[in-house]
Amino acid sequence: MSSSMKIEKDTRLPVTVLSGFLGSGKTTMMKHLLENKKGMKIAIIVNDLAELNIDASLIGAAKNAGGEVEKMENRDLVELQNGCICCNLREDLLVQVYKMATKRKFDYLVIESSGICEPKPIAETFAMKIGEDCGPAMNRIKILNSAARLDTMVSVVDCHRFHENLQSLENVAKKFKDYKPTEEEGKASVADLLIEQVEYANVIVLNKIDLMKDEKELALVRNLVKRLNPVAKIYETTYSKIDPSKILNTGIFEIETLLNSAGWLKEMTDEGPDHDHAGEFGITSFVYKRRKPFHPERLFKCLDKSIKGVMRSKGYSWIATRHNRMAEWNNAGRIFRIEGGGPWFDANVRFKTAIKQHPQLLKQPQVQQILNDFVEPYGDRRQELVIIGENIDEKKVTKILDDCLLTEAEFKKGPKEWRKLKDSLPKWEPLPFMFEDDEEEADESHLENLRFKVGDRVECCVGTNEWAIGKIVKLKYRGPGWPKGRPSAPYQIKLDSGALIFAPFDDDRVVRAPKS
Repeated sequence: MSSSMKIEKDTRLPVTVLSGFLGSGKTTMMKHLLENKKGMKIAIIVNDLAELNIDASLIGAAKNAGGEVEKMENRDLVELQNGCICCNLREDLLVQVYKMATKRKFDYLVIESSGICEPKPIAETFAMKIGEDCGPAMNRIKILNSAARLDTMVSVVDCHRFHENLQSLENVAKKFKDYKPTEEEGKASVADLLIEQVEYANVIVLNKIDLMKDEKELALVRNLVKRLNPVAKIYETTYSKIDPSKILNTGIFEIETLLNSAGWLKEMTDEGPDHDHAGEFGITSFVYKRRKPFHPERLFKCLDKSIKGVMRSKGYSWIATRHNRMAEWNNAGRIFRIEGGGPWFDANVRFKTAIKQHPQLLKQPQVQQILNDFVEPYGDRRQELVIIGENIDEKKVTKILDDCLLTEAEFKKGPKEWRKLKDSLPKWEPLPFMFEDDEEEADESHLENLRFKVGDRVECCVGTNEWAIGKIVKLKYRGPGWPKGRPSAPYQIKLDSGALIFAPFDDDRVVRAPKS
């Protein structure tokens, strides 16, 4: 069934979400849409009405292309306050979208997200498949999805500042302090946020092309964006002037396509824009693959320096001292992060047990795909990194990464000796208990430098926004029957109610000093 047929049968209100940095041109685009509606009835939701600065005549009487006048009440131009909409669609946004949809007086709804918004959570929320009896919060999303559908995810990019933002070392809290981001939002790097807005979009608008010094400079941005997201439709604009039909009621949003649109994923599955990895205007990419682990200290020193030309790299990595856990490699511009992922399938006791007890699982395509990555003696452990950049020297980058691997002599010593290697990489949070390894001893490094001691009074999180007072009674607590692979809990705590509990992490989200 074609997208157009789906649209004709779907009577829900189509929603377009605009993402983009402050100054990229989102607000100008909103004004352009209202001034060039071509007979369409458009409702808009903005984060900051003052920033939109629509004059009274435009709000009071928006003229369509045919010269007719449509009265627009102020309440149909909704302002959301107190931060970003992207954290699982805030309550006020859910309410306003539902109100707009059920009025049945609009053809389209456009939501302008804040400059610090990550588009992925918005898309995932709209696309949720929700069953019966799923709780109040999920039911509200279910009701929303019955009245409105996500139609297009649009990212507006200031191509004049694209390289500047990509190479920035600033975090969101510093660059966008006027948005008053939460502590968690503020930690994200500007480069990471830019990449996310490009990779998770159906439509990318390269704005301010008039400020580029020549066609070559514009082509570099254009082709890098194509590499980062080969699936999205790309349009180039000045003053954000775009035909509304390019971003309204396109019918192109599909969650699976969006979540798999990133160029690094396409490269990894050999579905990238060019299988020979060559690119126009010097934008190239390749996949680095090895079956040896990185030496943590050599890798740490390597990541302390940027590799010339590399603008994006992402994938899965094998660290010698963290043998059983996949490392999630994420590089945007000059920002590198290596975070702890789940266990490698070869180290996943439950996966191996399920295969042993239910051999029919071997016939399933997903299981076959997993097992295709297995190579003796270390199973699916590997380096698989997609490298994207401008005029990158593949041989040079490959040598830099190869020099971080274990030497042949180190490799032959095996995992028990590897664990003794110096490791200055940032510590990872312990795995959730369902991924514990029954055979391998747990990494207890998270128990160093605990904040509290036995006898200290603390507040403990015992439910959503619920806290209880108690006292630390034991450090490095292990429950009866815990497998070797399950890390010790930092604290056992006796609540004032008499209940004994433990805190899985030494973190203010779980346990904190009592408020005075």
